Amino acid sequence: MDTFCCTRASRPHRQRGIAALGVALVLLFTMSVILLFANRNLIFEQRSAANHQRATAALAAADAGLEWGLARLNDPRRADTSCQPAATPGLVSARERWLGNAVGSFDAIATGARPGCHMAHGGELHCVCPAVGGSAPAGSNGARFTLRLAPVAGDPLAVELRSAGCINEAGDCSGAGDAVATTRLLARLLPRPRQLPAAAVTAGGELAAGAGVTLVNIDADAMGLAVHTAGSAPELPGQIRTLPGTSETSARATGDPMLLGLAAADTSGQRLLRAYLGAEAASLRELPSSAWLCNAGQSACAPRATACADADACGTAARDAADAGFSLIWIDGALTLDGPLGDATHPVLLVTSGALNLRAGASLTGMAVGSTPIWTLSGETGSRVLGAALAARDLALQGTLEIGFDAEVLRRLQREAGQLVRVAGSWRDEL
Repeated sequence: MDTFCCTRASRPHRQRGIAALGVALVLLFTMSVILLFANRNLIFEQRSAANHQRATAALAAADAGLEWGLARLNDPRRADTSCQPAATPGLVSARERWLGNAVGSFDAIATGARPGCHMAHGGELHCVCPAVGGSAPAGSNGARFTLRLAPVAGDPLAVELRSAGCINEAGDCSGAGDAVATTRLLARLLPRPRQLPAAAVTAGGELAAGAGVTLVNIDADAMGLAVHTAGSAPELPGQIRTLPGTSETSARATGDPMLLGLAAADTSGQRLLRAYLGAEAASLRELPSSAWLCNAGQSACAPRATACADADACGTAARDAADAGFSLIWIDGALTLDGPLGDATHPVLLVTSGALNLRAGASLTGMAVGSTPIWTLSGETGSRVLGAALAARDLALQGTLEIGFDAEVLRRLQREAGQLVRVAGSWRDEL
């Protein structure tokens, strides 16, 4: 009997790792999706950050435009169409160019003007200051701003400044660039002197006047007042010209209670000057809109002050400052004028801490102010002050001198020497 040995056929070996490969592919796909999503978010965040940076830069440029515009409106110097100070005949300050030159109102605001600046990569500003039209200089890269001015309803001495800032735009920030922002504020004139004197001569102390001095006030609104003092003053018979039919005695107001109160509160007289000028005299010289001169022969000159060798040289420097457009001129020490200083269109507020002397034929149109407790104002034949004279304390008028009260000159001086200041709460932004 044959015996068959039956053997089980061997099974083929099962392939291993297919499931693991599937899992790996699923994981790889999932990670790819996550990476793509993360990359998309990163790109979004980068673009969002870049947009925010450009928007912030545009807003900063717009804000810079407001500051620049206020600075230009408060710069008394005559400037060319590139906003640079220039002595070319016929040029006027930015304020006069954009707001007109009427007394008591900005009646000629240049609403069509588009002054502005473009900032170069090195940080240098290239600006234009036209009376009508215009925009920032050519160049499409970097930041720029364009300024517009508009009247304020109901307030003739206020102006709206609207500044558009933009990035990478060659035009006037109308929105063609990468980002644009607009800011605006209201600015109003703060006149200086803040309060007009009521007389040709005002003193916070006593007045002394020589026989060659003549005081004139024929202004009916000022009641023909020639002398206004806290202390005593001489009778000055024949030396006062006032309203027809009015006695010289009625043109004198001595021992005034208001002036006495100011004098009693501060023996230096600064309280009285602050009441009239809106600030203590010494603080006026720190204003960017003032020309600060220093008689080096009498005073230690501060770094910012322009030193002049003596009183005559300071007189020449004062005339140069007025010719450049300054309406507020401060002098440390004595000053001697030889010729005219200021005129009816551009009067001067002249503040001195020393004696003021007017040579023969010299004239000051505006307001002469003495900031020292004892101030001397003297003149020679034909010399004249048209406007008013104000002394912190005692005043001595000497020589041959005429002081005539002129309200129109003083009102124009308020506009010329005044400052445009922000109206609180008026700032607005638009992104």
